[in-house]
Amino acid sequence: MKDLQVSSESVRIVNPIGSTLQQRYQILEQLGHSGSVTTYLAVDLQVPGNLQLKCAIHRYELPDATPDRPELQLAISSAQTLYDLSRKVDRVAIVYSYFAEDGAFYIVREFVAGVPLTQELVVDRPWTQSQVIMLLADLLDVLRDVERCDASPNLVSIRQLVRRNLDRKLVLMNLPVALVVPPQSIAPDLLTVGKIAIAAATGAGADRSRSDSQFAQWQQQASQIDRPELIAIVDRLISTEPARCYPSIAAAWQAVVGLIPQFLVHQHSRADTRTEIARHVQLLVDRGTEFYEVGNCQQALSAYDRAISLDPQCVDAYCGRGNARRYMGDYPGSWEDFSTAVELDPDRGIAYIGRALAACFKPQSDYRPNDDFERGKNLLPNPTDALSYVMRGTAKAQLFDDNGAIADYSTAISLNPRLLVAYNNRGNLRQNLGDMDGALADFSAVLEIDPHSAIAYNNRAILYTQSGEFTSAVADYHRALEIQPELVSVYNNLGNNYCQMGELALAIANYTQALELDPEFAVAYTNRANVYRIQGDCHEALTDYDRAIALDPNLVIGYYNRGICHRQIGNHQAAIADYTQTLALNSQYYYAYYHRGNARQYVGDKHGAIADYTQTIYFDPNHLHAHYNRAIVRSELHDVQGAIEDLERAIAISPTFAQAYYQRGWVLSRNDDHQFALADYQRAIDLQPDYLDAYYYRGYSYHSLGDLSAAIADFSHSISIDPKYAPAYYQRGKIYTQIGDITGAIADYHQAANLYLDRGDSKTYQRILQILDRLVNRL
Repeated sequence: MKDLQVSSESVRIVNPIGSTLQQRYQILEQLGHSGSVTTYLAVDLQVPGNLQLKCAIHRYELPDATPDRPELQLAISSAQTLYDLSRKVDRVAIVYSYFAEDGAFYIVREFVAGVPLTQELVVDRPWTQSQVIMLLADLLDVLRDVERCDASPNLVSIRQLVRRNLDRKLVLMNLPVALVVPPQSIAPDLLTVGKIAIAAATGAGADRSRSDSQFAQWQQQASQIDRPELIAIVDRLISTEPARCYPSIAAAWQAVVGLIPQFLVHQHSRADTRTEIARHVQLLVDRGTEFYEVGNCQQALSAYDRAISLDPQCVDAYCGRGNARRYMGDYPGSWEDFSTAVELDPDRGIAYIGRALAACFKPQSDYRPNDDFERGKNLLPNPTDALSYVMRGTAKAQLFDDNGAIADYSTAISLNPRLLVAYNNRGNLRQNLGDMDGALADFSAVLEIDPHSAIAYNNRAILYTQSGEFTSAVADYHRALEIQPELVSVYNNLGNNYCQMGELALAIANYTQALELDPEFAVAYTNRANVYRIQGDCHEALTDYDRAIALDPNLVIGYYNRGICHRQIGNHQAAIADYTQTLALNSQYYYAYYHRGNARQYVGDKHGAIADYTQTIYFDPNHLHAHYNRAIVRSELHDVQGAIEDLERAIAISPTFAQAYYQRGWVLSRNDDHQFALADYQRAIDLQPDYLDAYYYRGYSYHSLGDLSAAIADFSHSISIDPKYAPAYYQRGKIYTQIGDITGAIADYHQAANLYLDRGDSKTYQRILQILDRLVNRL
């Protein structure tokens, strides 16, 4: 809620029709007037596109609208209470904002088309028993919801209740703008409910005066009310004897809803009644869908729950509730709802896709979501509504048909420009495809429609992280947590962001927070383990990897990263086992082939290493190091042609990759092709001037070609780069011996012998001592 804005102007607008408040709300017409309160119909000019969102504005005359006046402070307090309440209760019209301007106080809320309850009760004939029982359920539902949100039900007035056209439910339009009173006895509320029910049952109207004795004799004028259970409920509601009164609103509500199945199903099973129930259920489903589409999942759940309570076989309600639950992070609940929908209707494509999505977030044992994605997509060949396009697009995305998914999301948006989930999903997919501008536009569009969308802030933050805009990402993650403090994935993603910033302690803290909220969040264990591994704490890392895999035995990334950790501590066989399990779960995860190839090369399994590098290249033909490493193994197996081909491919992929030139020179020199080898060594040195091995082996090739001066120069340069490089002393000593510089040769051999001894190579040390003995005898 933005801070209250108070205008310094004191001129009141007597007739505000046609004016614009807050440079946003344009007033169209007057809807009503009561006392000092006038209600207007307006449109919100800041809603994107040409949607012309209608809203209702209540104008309260204030004697003094200065910020420090008690009257204004009381108005703000009550308006904030109503704002909070409207976010929690479906039966309260949503409050968009409130402010003071031009000597008046305004509350802006959603425009609800409907019939006032007072008008509905002015009829010429009594209501039926079914109508009375549903009216009681509606009235008590409103009071119960208000009470459950810590607001006083005594503030509810019959004049503020309207029957909403969309779902035929009673909705509270407004509360008095005054200091919210503490909860009082609920007896007056239940008495009022009872009197309203009698007014409907007798056809007398709500405003007609009637004595308590006349109320007590209500049944004489309502002969159609003959069910003892209903009569007993009404009598208890209007009773003034404490012992007979209901102890609470909840108790009265429970008694009433307990009669609904008897009245609407068993006792009144006529076709018209069943049709009325079906219509009511459909209206609830439609309203739940409307709430879900704009990200208001709590109120969507409320609508779907009511639909299911009236019709436990309603597949649409289970699908809708499954979507809302998944959006709110209740993945087990989402799985159950979609599984129920599949059982009720095996041909409902959305149900299969929803179940598969829930399983992606909370894996189920012995279940492969791709089967359901494929089945669901095939059952939705020609969607007719926006949400079906979203679900089919999601299935296509999971099956790697990215372009098809984007097309479906775009169609959904064209059908419903306010469908948040379509923007979010398309943004995620564009982000994965590298279309950062498109993704940013989608997430920002969500926030224009709903500035309180924690998911959109989270998604945009991920985008900022990928783009290296870490500070912006932190800001968006924190906004998401302010809106939805227990959104576990945000803590996990914030940890990823801090990890890339190098703030490892903050990364671990956020992963830990995610795990405190959800101790079964396997991915968070894996991510925290990665940070421990980066810090060199492999014991803690392996502990977390083990926890993650225990929670989710199909967690591909868990096995893969644990394999990296095993290699880091030198346990290459364990790493090979983890990479093998990674590939058993996902044969497309080619990174595991590459790293398993490295591990196999280390333990001497050269043929296994070549097979893994070959698989890596199959998935990624431009994988530079797979070509380079395969070339090394091939050269060790004397496959000169294969090694040269791989190195040439590596050079084509990266013409500045000095190691590839060096390695090709080394392969050529081993096969006595020293002249061509010299060119490769020179290119490697040009790219990397301090390339020790390139100087050394170029010196070796010069020596083989008889250019002893050039060879001595290269060996000397090698020594200047690394004064402890024993082979260079040894080779230079050989050349000095060859040209008759015995003193120089003895000095180099002495240096080489000592360095080999320091390295623990006693065999080479002894061989050099024998050479020295012969040289000394020549002096």
